[in-house]
Amino acid sequence: MGVSPNLSGFSIGIHYSDWSSRDKTQDYSNPKGAFFAKAENISFYDGDLLIYGSLPQKFEATHFDAKFVLFQPESYSEQPAFVEVKNNGNREIPVNKLKIQMNNRIFRLIKNNLAVGASARVYLDSVCPQSNSNEGELLLLYDSIPVDYLVWGKKGFFQKKAVEWGLWSDESFFLKTKRDSIVFVGDGYTKGDFFYRKNTEISGSDAWRFYTKKDRLTYNYLLPSPASISMPSGMGVFLDENEPLSFAWSLVDSARVYRMTIFSKDSSVMHEKDYYGNVAKVNLPSGKYFWNVLAARSSSDFETNPGGVLEYL
Repeated sequence: MGVSPNLSGFSIGIHYSDWSSRDKTQDYSNPKGAFFAKAENISFYDGDLLIYGSLPQKFEATHFDAKFVLFQPESYSEQPAFVEVKNNGNREIPVNKLKIQMNNRIFRLIKNNLAVGASARVYLDSVCPQSNSNEGELLLLYDSIPVDYLVWGKKGFFQKKAVEWGLWSDESFFLKTKRDSIVFVGDGYTKGDFFYRKNTEISGSDAWRFYTKKDRLTYNYLLPSPASISMPSGMGVFLDENEPLSFAWSLVDSARVYRMTIFSKDSSVMHEKDYYGNVAKVNLPSGKYFWNVLAARSSSDFETNPGGVLEYL
């Protein structure tokens, strides 16, 4: 039923079948005013593309809980730039529901239904061949509803809205992807040397953690590998009798425990221990050794640890 604007502030009225007034107190789009005004809580779409307005932070699609979990911004010879999406919910996601929006274009994300706990990888060049992989933003959509957001290289067009939707925590923050803005720890920088992985226990932009090529084989729940401070690869050490070797490594954000493992040149484990700081002293006989340190939130995270990259001395 169409009506002229009145004291309720509505130019379009909706009533129940018995002509009683509709209860609008919980309506997200209710302007609660008697005058014409900009209504940002009413959303408009051009097909599947949101072109105006915002959506409530809580909506029916949230029980599917699809999230971006892995992001490789640079294309290199062995690996095109990609983003990975995971179904963290308790329902299978239908193939026609999950979509991705990049550079004002929308693409179907998955070719098959996404099972609970499963992930789908999308190569950015295939989504938008003309895109610059070092700058961009992605909206993850369930039907037409944004459920996650990712921005890198520079501030994004949808970034302010993503903050309002609760998908990003800062209107000015974006993931660093340019060589001159990254403090790179390790070997000389080459393309594909770093990536980002999301900590699914944290929401918004704060969840993304920076990893280097040393961490390619780590499991999703492991934190970035600490950088060695002492005993770098190839270092020769001369010690007095019974003097221990001193090891040190960088602290990792959110880490509560570090597991240091020392191997002999025939791969036998000479020492393995969990430390709650970033230094260790170990007595070893003369010889050649390999060592590494991994970081985690708890010791149980190391049980199926693939080992990481070794330093040698």
